[in-house]
Amino acid sequence: MTSEQSEQKNENITETTGVTENAKNTETGTTNAAAPAAKQSRKDPIIGIIVAIVVVVIAVVTFMLINGGDKASAESVENCQLQVEALKAHQEALKTTQESADEAAKLTAKDVEDASLLDDLKTAQAEIDELGDAPTCPTDGSQQEVDDATQAIRDYADNLRGATSSLDAAAKAAIASNEALTGTAE
Repeated sequence: MTSEQSEQKNENITETTGVTENAKNTETGTTNAAAPAAKQSRKDPIIGIIVAIVVVVIAVVTFMLINGGDKASAESVENCQLQVEALKAHQEALKTTQESADEAAKLTAKDVEDASLLDDLKTAQAEIDELGDAPTCPTDGSQQEVDDATQAIRDYADNLRGATSSLDAAAKAAIASNEALTGTAE
């Protein structure tokens, strides 16, 4: 048998099988075209349900992001509050230093050996005044707002610590200059 004859025989078998299947399907009232349509009609509701679920999930996520999904973490809020507590300690140190500075500010150029020390004291006091009010933690802020406030509090505390040190040094220098002039140094 040649290869051409083998191919012809295979085609005849395929046609016969197809005719037999069509005959069976005709007897049962179905066709090959109806089988994929039945499978397709079952897939359509499943795909519709999946699409609906995805749309609902996207809508919920979008709503949460717009309406508070970016709330600050409890850890960030706690860290911000810790920075406020640390700042209070620096503010208390300033109060103590301020008392000495207020005494030194009562001195005049005649009361000290070096009058430039009184100018230094005024400059140091101006640095304190320039700091303004201390920042606070937002009560109901986003993560970014709490992080920004925490950093602002840290920066303010650093500036306050530096200005307090300058004020303390200037006040002590003015008082020491007065004591040296008056001979009341201890």
